[in-house]
Amino acid sequence: MTMLGTVASAQTSVGLGTAQSYAILAGAAISNTGPSTINGDIGVSPGTAITGMDEATVNGATNAANAAALQAQSDLTIAYNEAASQPPTDTANYSQIGNLEDPLTSGVYNATSSMNLTGTVTLDGQGSSDGIFIFQAGTTLVTGSDSRVELINGANPCNVFWQVGSSATLGTGTSFVGTVMTTLDISANTGATVQGRLLAQTAGAVTLDTNTINITPCGEPTVPTTTPPTTTEPTDTTEPTTPTTTETTEPTTSVPPTAVPTTPPTAVPNGSSAIPLLPLLLPAILIGGSVAAAPVVGPMIGQSLGDLGFPLPALPEFPPLAGSAMPGPGPVQPVAPAPMAPGPESPNGRGGEPGAMGDVTGPVAADTGGTAVLMTGSMGDFELPLPSGVRLPPLPFIR
Repeated sequence: MTMLGTVASAQTSVGLGTAQSYAILAGAAISNTGPSTINGDIGVSPGTAITGMDEATVNGATNAANAAALQAQSDLTIAYNEAASQPPTDTANYSQIGNLEDPLTSGVYNATSSMNLTGTVTLDGQGSSDGIFIFQAGTTLVTGSDSRVELINGANPCNVFWQVGSSATLGTGTSFVGTVMTTLDISANTGATVQGRLLAQTAGAVTLDTNTINITPCGEPTVPTTTPPTTTEPTDTTEPTTPTTTETTEPTTSVPPTAVPTTPPTAVPNGSSAIPLLPLLLPAILIGGSVAAAPVVGPMIGQSLGDLGFPLPALPEFPPLAGSAMPGPGPVQPVAPAPMAPGPESPNGRGGEPGAMGDVTGPVAADTGGTAVLMTGSMGDFELPLPSGVRLPPLPFIR
């Protein structure tokens, strides 16, 4: 490298305009081989050919011979001329920038013809990201295989520019930094990576081969990302409310009182047997051990049963006792004492005789019938008129 002396330098940043969002921009065509990854827009103008991108991953817009690509080419021409017009930091010919003894600081570095990078070139920001690094190649830019551009002390890849007079070739496995601007073609060999941009003007084509081109972290425009934004869940400071389960009370169904049907009195016709009524008649006669008590006790029993809601039916031709709810016989007439009938002694001191029944063979008047004699011992005997057709069972005290 020939040192030509030092000159005054006041380099300024290069504005890319709308070309800033492009990772790849060509004038003639863009072609790709292999699984390249492009983080940024791609565009071509005035040409239209974009091939091989079915193997690549493009995280950005694609513009071919449209107004956006045309505007980007216009802005690229302005940026290229701006970089080329800035005076070099010194008079040295930087035809070989790799493996220098000292890092390069902010400045403009010029090569009168070809600029080559073999090995590593280190760019030192000296603690500031505002430092501007401009490399001017008179003809071509060529990097050797596995060559590197390294940034230290805050150097910013967005402020590194390579203005090339003809074409640029990045060797296999090159790790490159900065925006390359050419008048002709740009070729990235297999595995070369670029943190910056490959921008060829209207006569140039860009050829990729399994490369990674990434315009970040150069600032605006922001490169689209496939990672969804992180959503911060709102903090809920309210204690969760435990739902209160209300017991549902089954409605009480009022069952209406069941009406007990009242059975109307059953009339017993003449000639019917009164035996079913004897369990009601005989206790009234026998209580107290004498017939004399029957007129008093009978009405009492009948009245009590009636008060309890158990009315007794009346018998035909058998009038009820006065003042009683219980039907019963009419008053009995005393008769002359009858002789003691043979038979076992009964509790009232009289023997038993066969039962008596009313007259059921001849005509019977409505108020006549057979007569049963009730023997009460010392109280005497009483006659009990029987309706026609009524038969009494044989009892010790009836004859």
